[in-house]
Amino acid sequence: FQPAKLVSTLMLLCTVVNVQGSHGILRDPKNEISPGISKSLMSYSEAMNLAMNGNIFQGIVDAMKRELLRAERSGDFGYINQIKVNIAVSLMQLAARTYYPKMYMQMYFESEKYLLSVLSVDPGHELANSNLASVRRNRDYRDPKDEIQPSEPPKVPLEKQQRSGGSAPEKKHAASGLASQCGSEGQCNGIFGKRWLTIGIPTVPRRGDPDYLNQTINAITKQLPTRPDDPLYGRVLVVILNNLPGQHTLFDDVRRRIESGPHRSYFRFEEAEIPTHDGINNPENHVWIPGMRVRRQTRAVVELMRRSEGLAGHFMFMEDDFLLCPHALRTLAYVTSKAHAYFPDDGWSGIRVSYGLCGILLMDRDVGAVADYLWQHQARRYPDHLLPEFLGSETDEARDYLAGRRNLAYRFNLMRHIGNISTIRGYDQVGFSGCHEELITWPGGHLGMNEAWKPLPQCLSDDLWPCVRPESWPAAFPMHNVASKPAQVPGTGPAGAAAGPTFVDPHQEYPL
Repeated sequence: FQPAKLVSTLMLLCTVVNVQGSHGILRDPKNEISPGISKSLMSYSEAMNLAMNGNIFQGIVDAMKRELLRAERSGDFGYINQIKVNIAVSLMQLAARTYYPKMYMQMYFESEKYLLSVLSVDPGHELANSNLASVRRNRDYRDPKDEIQPSEPPKVPLEKQQRSGGSAPEKKHAASGLASQCGSEGQCNGIFGKRWLTIGIPTVPRRGDPDYLNQTINAITKQLPTRPDDPLYGRVLVVILNNLPGQHTLFDDVRRRIESGPHRSYFRFEEAEIPTHDGINNPENHVWIPGMRVRRQTRAVVELMRRSEGLAGHFMFMEDDFLLCPHALRTLAYVTSKAHAYFPDDGWSGIRVSYGLCGILLMDRDVGAVADYLWQHQARRYPDHLLPEFLGSETDEARDYLAGRRNLAYRFNLMRHIGNISTIRGYDQVGFSGCHEELITWPGGHLGMNEAWKPLPQCLSDDLWPCVRPESWPAAFPMHNVASKPAQVPGTGPAGAAAGPTFVDPHQEYPL
């Protein structure tokens, strides 16, 4: 360990942060604490001053992330990018002094994601580009295979770790306290490196305090294995965000129960105060235009995505009043494998496996961009309308980002809605599809045409839309007995009638 080299490295950080400060990043500390945040927390100005003097620790990063949330409410994207760059630089510095590979690799990954988020909006951002190269170089210099004990010095000479500044869409606490938050068995990275799936669940108390959340979590834990030899062991992480801290007793009860139980390493409990008032003057209770409560819900979803980004290879939206259907997790593993086989090289944007703001699968690489889109358009459409709009490339912005990648639809519903008391609507809701019903469009289903499975004759023996099975993928799909579904029985239902003699038993090999 060479102290002189560390000092020079930190001085380089100070230079970069000063450049950011010249663009207005230093602000009056008296304006840094909002009414919803404890005054004991470090302000952004205090964090920046410490960083410029070479002091980098987790509290610095947390203060920067709080300022990022405030900036996102204002919509000042230049300032947002400045903050993201500084968060990325700080994470890179923290990673340089962290001994444990699982933790410092997560920090490098989070730093890289912040930088990629900036570049997705501003590809020519000089600091983001230079620091992205630094993050990747620093990460490659370090060997994550060797666990390092705290008493040992780092094996990587610090002079090899050149840094600057950088940032990308936010994910809170992705690198901090992994062992304490996720348990000692698997940690947040899973037992085989990065996890396969993050399930994100925002939650708030409802009128009458119905116990939906316990039912939702119980349905998940039933499918989380505790045997180390199970293929899904340690591969799933459930992130639950309470966006009304101190007011959600069910959340507190579930948290205590899970954190003292056998599935604690699969869960991560987060809390964030999401402001209700945002200065937007949309009408309230409009069918299509998001009112104040709907926009707050959108911002809560964005906050959840920020905190989930980078934790697994895939992310799935879920709500706190849906139950996983039997064998849903194993079916999701099958669906993601099939999507990558049908559309290789990450050639898809998202997969529908349920309805509403639930059951939409993303690749982690897209979580930041989708969160940015929801944030930018929160005043225009409901969040469960914005998601299929983006994933289906319905706007120029989405088309430019996705570059030809398309959204997919699984045939069968994998989550059952149990809640009839809405968090944003003043009336009860009924009449939802059950487990393994076909995810079709109106009038028989709940999805729009651009996101539903299509019961066309040529696709009746498949369970993924579009049905473009490659030669390497078997014709049979074992997850459900699809031949028993009404639309697949020849001569029954509109799709079956249209299919007529072209119907093919899914368990028989057939030519494309």
